[in-house]
Amino acid sequence: DWDKSSSKKLAQFKKESGEKIYNQAKLEYGQRLKVEIEGLIANGDYEDNDELHKKIIGVDTQVMNEVLDDYGFEYVKEEK
Repeated sequence: DWDKSSSKKLAQFKKESGEKIYNQAKLEYGQRLKVEIEGLIANGDYEDNDELHKKIIGVDTQVMNEVLDDYGFEYVKEEK
């Protein structure tokens, strides 16, 4: 859930893009992630629930990065 995430990348995206674009990207992310997870489960290419969980986390990160790329967002690490 993007709204509950502590991700600095998402926080920076929200700050730079504004609420409307952020919510649009969040919706796209959710739709794409659903399709990807359904495909993972249907494919059955995993040994157990732990492996499935790891694959879902990987897909989650991949989809988030793809959506942010689609919006032209580039994360810049903050100076300490």
